Amino acid sequence: MSPREWVVFSMSVLQAGLAGVALEQPGGKLPPEVSMANVDFYRKNQAVMQKFSDETRPADCEDEDANDSAD
Repeated sequence: MSPREWVVFSMSVLQAGLAGVALEQPGGKLPPEVSMANVDFYRKNQAVMQKFSDETRPADCEDEDANDSAD
């Protein structure tokens, strides 16, 4: 996947997730620029995406600044 494709996919998932939440609100409507197919994809794969999100926690990453100050 190219960097551009990754960014487009990521933004589409974000947009679909936000639209999905909006649809769950009373009187919620799908914004005209959002594809219902993307919202359906997001809903179908939400558990898997949450699992990946849980596996990548910021606290698990090394603090690069701490390594720099040790030198």
